[in-house]
Amino acid sequence: MDLTLTADQELIASTARELLEARAGAAGARAVLDEPSGHSAALWKEMAELGWTGLAFPEEHGGAGAGFLEACLLFERLGHALVPSPLLSTVACCGMPIARHGTAAQKGEWLGAIARGRVMACAPAPWDRPGEFPLRAAVAGDGFVLDGTAASVPFGGAAEALLAVAALDGAPRAFLVDAASPGLALEPAGTIGLDGAHDATFTGVRVPADRALGDGPSRRSRRSARRRRARRWRARPSASST
Repeated sequence: MDLTLTADQELIASTARELLEARAGAAGARAVLDEPSGHSAALWKEMAELGWTGLAFPEEHGGAGAGFLEACLLFERLGHALVPSPLLSTVACCGMPIARHGTAAQKGEWLGAIARGRVMACAPAPWDRPGEFPLRAAVAGDGFVLDGTAASVPFGGAAEALLAVAALDGAPRAFLVDAASPGLALEPAGTIGLDGAHDATFTGVRVPADRALGDGPSRRSRRSARRRRARRWRARPSASST
């Protein structure tokens, strides 16, 4: 496998290195230590204007049509320069799942917004505790209601929207949630790090149906899945019969 960078990729990496070295004094870890958002808003604006936030997305959705590898070169340079930024959480943790699993309407709305500079944060299920979901979702009318607390969401205080993974009928489902939604509270997590971590507490947060990522299972199929799980549970041998 040839991992040699192309000329375009070398240009992306060198341009990022030069810019971040020049901005490190004003946007580096020490400079933004007391920033509530955890990063430099001025640098973020400049990055969006340079097309970094849309580099990995298709042109039809407002991106540059490059690829994820090109975006990874930016993440690498940010880490090397010790410049805290929500670029990874916004692009890799939120934008790429939308690009892969979102509906056509969601891709058009959300990828374009990220390319223009919308900051997003991701509240996934815990990677080290499979099957556990701090957030719970329930069907409510034509939409959903989310409850629970997602701990240590990177750059949660800077986010304009969150990609939150919750348990819906026992299965994971991702939701696109406005940070200003009633019932959503974002509080500093008090952790040590450069990612501006916040705890996100959802209390009866209502999410429209079109903010559930992708088409997802229909309500009928969810009911069928619940019935199948119930039948399998009833069919299990009891402890007294073993």
